[in-house]
Order: sequence, then C-alpha cells, then structure tokens
Amino acid sequence: MSAPVGPTNAAATVVRLRPAVHVSPTPDGIYVRGWNTAFTVVGGADLWRLWQRLEPALRRGVATERLAAAASRPALLKVLRELVSALRDHDLTLPVVSAWRDDTEHAPPPLVADWLEQLAADPAVAWHQLAATTVDVAVTGDAGSAVADAAISALLATGVQVSRSGGVALQDPAIVALTAQNWAVFAGIGEHRGFATHPAAPDEGAATASRVAIRLGVAGRPARATAAPQPLAAVLGAAATERLLRVVAGLPDPGRGPITAPAGTEPAGAAVPAGRSAPDTLPDSWPMVLVARAKPFTVGYHPWLADGGDTPGPADSPDVVLARLDALCDPELGVLPVPRYEDLPQVPAALAMCEADRWRVLGTGDKISTARLDATLGGAERLLNPDGTDGPDGTGRLAVGIDDQHATGRLLRRAAYQVAGRAAATAAGPGTEHRWRDDPAARRWWITLTIRCGLDARLGLARLADGAFAARVEVAGRELAWAVEASAGTAVANAALGAVAMHEANRAGLEVDAPVTVCRAVSAQPSDPPLVGPATDDRAVRRVAEQQLIHGLRRFVPRGRQLRPAPPGRHEVGLALRAVAFCVWELG
Repeated sequence: MSAPVGPTNAAATVVRLRPAVHVSPTPDGIYVRGWNTAFTVVGGADLWRLWQRLEPALRRGVATERLAAAASRPALLKVLRELVSALRDHDLTLPVVSAWRDDTEHAPPPLVADWLEQLAADPAVAWHQLAATTVDVAVTGDAGSAVADAAISALLATGVQVSRSGGVALQDPAIVALTAQNWAVFAGIGEHRGFATHPAAPDEGAATASRVAIRLGVAGRPARATAAPQPLAAVLGAAATERLLRVVAGLPDPGRGPITAPAGTEPAGAAVPAGRSAPDTLPDSWPMVLVARAKPFTVGYHPWLADGGDTPGPADSPDVVLARLDALCDPELGVLPVPRYEDLPQVPAALAMCEADRWRVLGTGDKISTARLDATLGGAERLLNPDGTDGPDGTGRLAVGIDDQHATGRLLRRAAYQVAGRAAATAAGPGTEHRWRDDPAARRWWITLTIRCGLDARLGLARLADGAFAARVEVAGRELAWAVEASAGTAVANAALGAVAMHEANRAGLEVDAPVTVCRAVSAQPSDPPLVGPATDDRAVRRVAEQQLIHGLRRFVPRGRQLRPAPPGRHEVGLALRAVAFCVWELG
C-alpha cells in the first residue's frame, strides 16, 4: 500500500464523506450504509484495507486528484475510482469548500455543521441561509409555553437568531407558531399528545394547525394542556424547529422529502439533489404532520389530506392504491375508519369491516388487500351520504372509486341491478348453467359456496344487454349477494364470492344484513394475478371490457337523473378523496 493520503489546500473544494456513512467488511469486499441507502462493493479482501486508508481522508475532505495516493497498484486504483463513483452516485459524498466550517466568527456549531453536511447539497450555502435568518416564536398562553421554550432552546443551540415579537396572531393558547422568511411551522400540545405541522405560508399553516388540533382533540383544552409532560413538549418544540430550519436552508423536510415554496416565493438555499428525499415516504407527496403521544411515547409522521391541494396522478398500481388507502385510514389523522380485519375470517373469502357508531360496511375479496379496498370505499360512501346510498327510485345515489371508471362502474352496476337486474335474475330459471360452467373462478366460488360452506344456494343469472349479465345468490329466500359484470362467468364468480363472504360474516356474528356486492370495475386492483377470471387476463384488456360494460349500462340510468361527478364541496372526506385522486360520481 502507498503512504496515507496527504492534506489538502484549505481553500480548495474537496470531496467529503457524509457523516452518516458507515462501512463494514464482507468476505469479498465491503458493505456501505448511508442514511437511506446501502450497497455492496465486491473487490476482494484488499478492498477493506483500501477503505481503511481512504476513509480518514474522505472524512477530512480530499481533492479528487489526490485520491489516487491511496492505491499502490493500478488494479487498486481502478477499484478505488469505482468505489468513489458509487459513493457519489448514492449521494454519500459531497463537494465542499474544506474550510467552510473553520471560520471562527461565523462557523456553525460542530453538530450543526455535521447535520448540514449530512443533508445539504452545499452546506456552506445552507448555513449562510440559516445564519442570516431570524425566527419568530409566537405563543399566546401558558399551555404552549413549554413547547415555545423548547423551540427557542433548540434555535439558540443551532446559532439562529430568535425573536418573540408575536408576528402571527394565535387564537389557541395550546398552539405555538415559528415563522421565518414567509414560512411557518405550528406546534400544538395537549395533555397526552401534540403535533408539528408541515412548513407552509403563515395563513395556510395557521388554518391547518387549527384543523389538526381539532382532529387530535388538542384544541380548546388549555387548562389540561398545561399538564402535558415535559418530554412531549421538548420533542414537539425540537421537531417544529427542525422542520422550519430545514425549509429555510433548502433541505428536504423529514416527513415529506423535497420542498415546494409557498406561492410567490422561491425556495431558500441550495437545490435539493435529485432523488434525495426522506426515507419511507409515501408514493405521493402529501403534507405530513408529526404526531407525538406521551402514553405510550410514540412519534411519527402522518399524512394530512383534509386540505385537498394538488391532485396526484392516477392510482395505476396496487402499491399506490394501498398507500392511498393507508393515508385515508390513518389512525391519527385519517378521515375514514381503519378497516378491521385481524379478527375476521380470511378463508375462504377475505373479509374487512369499516364501521362507525351507527353503521358498518363489509368488504370482501379473495385477498385482504381487496377486502380493505372494498370496505374503505363503502365506508367513504356512507360518510358522504349518511342517509344511505339509494336514491329516491331505489338506485344508487353515489359511488366512490379509485378513478372515474371505477366509480362510474360501481354506480352503474347498482342502477342496472335495481332497475332490471334483480327482477331478471330472480325470475331466471336453472337453464343458464352452460353460460358460466367453463369459467374457473365461477366454478371455484360456486363449489366453495355449495360444498365447502354446505349451503343450499339458488343462483339466478340473466342477460341484461349485450355484454352485461346480472347474477344473484339467495339461500332460504334471502338474497346474500349479487353482481353485474361483462360476462356470465365473472358475474357468477363475484356473486358466489360475495355469498361466501356473507355466510362467513354471519357465522362470525357480524350481523351484516345488506346483500354483498363484489365489483371488479378497476384495472389497478391491489391483487396480482387478477381476482376473478383467468390468470392470463391482461389489465388493458380488462379495462377496455369495463369501458364497454359501462357504456352498455348507461341505459339503466332512470329518466330524469344524470350520471355526473359529485361536486367536491367542503366535506373533509370529499377533500381527502380528491387529495388521493379517488373519484366520487353520483346519479343527480
């Protein structure tokens, strides 16, 4: 090996390793870990010894042209260059003026310098932004004073200037406002829990803070808030401080990733490198509110959908659908009840239940994910229309779907079944078996219903129009489930699946009275392979078939009623659905 890598000119731009990078040996190379990435480099046992010589230089900062001094042989030099390139590609090194943190008068505290070198594209520029900033801390009463004190302490430790001019008018004494450069972060505290909002313009942030405080039960309880434990106040004050300082310095928000400036302003500081975002972020960039609880002590970021905002792209993959369901049903800030499924039967049909004080909606499918989707959408429909989903003529009033096609498909199926499908399927004789016996999914669920569950079930199947069939399952004169689909086999499969789910729910004592409807009006279902139909079904083919079915079902819209998107209004459920690009259609 060569001599150690020598020092670098103090004024030069050097390559420096980000502080959170750690490396360990493997039998044939090294394993590199960063704050949100990890990779393995294969190069033999010498690679670990090479890294031991290289790491001190990268920690101090070394000019690119001097890196070659760490390798004594051409082969090692090649490996070294590939290693440094891999570190750069994974954003684990950064170019920085080596003396940026050595200015005795204006240098940041050492821990702050490490923090900036971990997160910033240019730590010196980020520190310049922070050093030139004055943060105003506003609080109106004793309830939030502990949070304000914690925030001020964190700001002073960072080296940022602080004022208490109270530039933001606050109505709730349990809420604290931190503002700087037209950005604001609000923290609220109650007896056992509190929050810190995402960075936003002051007016927008104040409105969000008020609604979050109401959602969490923090608002209007100043006397109880003074009893909040000190650790909770310290965490909230520090979290609010970090979120504000990050946005001022142009760093990614810990709960959201790359930031967007409020209207009329530009992001402060250096640009966030492409692909650099907080770990474990959701596929969509919703505002994230930090929620902290004292008993038990937990801290986490939760999606805030009630403000609406920019509509994301379509839910074009199962992972995106499930992530959006999780946001809608977030246990802290979600607008829909969390679907219950852990204690429900999952074989042969998967069950999920969305329930509130006065209603419950059963969801089903052949997987938990589809049962959750079914239950959640049904719960959203009940909250948007608490009087029920039926219109004055017995047809559906509104439906929620993951996109326009899904929502209209659900709604038109209900209309078609109420107008003509139930009567036609009830009157249908037994001579329709040849239409569905060749469908594997239909045979599977009918056998499950009649043999495995042992039910003496009656199936009614009727053709409503070209490419539209209605299926109905009853036991002892009671309708258990129905379906309207583009083929006889799919209609029977879905109706039989719904009947199995109804039977299992009744056995579990869930007291579900309404017939179960299984609808496959969507191509991006959270299930792969497809839930019903042959496993070779192509998503695009199914989508085209669904479009044709919807076109055929439009004839069942009652006279005088119109199929249209439901007005968004100001209902928090409607705003949240729009925020995740889910759609609501109605027969108005």
